[in-house]
Amino acid sequence: MAENSTLSPRQRWYLAALIVRGGVAGACRATGVGRRTAFTWLTQPDFRAVLREQQNALVREATAGALHRMGIGLDVLTVIAQDIQQPPAARVAAASKLIDTAMNLYELSDLTERIEQLEMALLGGKQ
Repeated sequence: MAENSTLSPRQRWYLAALIVRGGVAGACRATGVGRRTAFTWLTQPDFRAVLREQQNALVREATAGALHRMGIGLDVLTVIAQDIQQPPAARVAAASKLIDTAMNLYELSDLTERIEQLEMALLGGKQ
């Protein structure tokens, strides 16, 4: 894990703005850091490592939220697929989406397990 403490206060401030603003130009405007300085920082391994960690944390948080809400969507699709009052096209579309989702989740789970097994084999059980 990269150490946020290896960055200067100015770099940490810029990094926070970069995450929030989503772009170099906006972060530069918000913090007063010059574009040349920003691009220099972006080439530094420590800065990039902390940026990557913070971006990954945001992605993990968004993924957790999406997974939490996914159940609602699957429930809606199930209701539509089972409702004989719905037009056949809507029922088929809902059922098809449920099947596609299940297959995608199965494939992802299977690939994750296989990757973990390969990593264990390559690392010899060390982590």
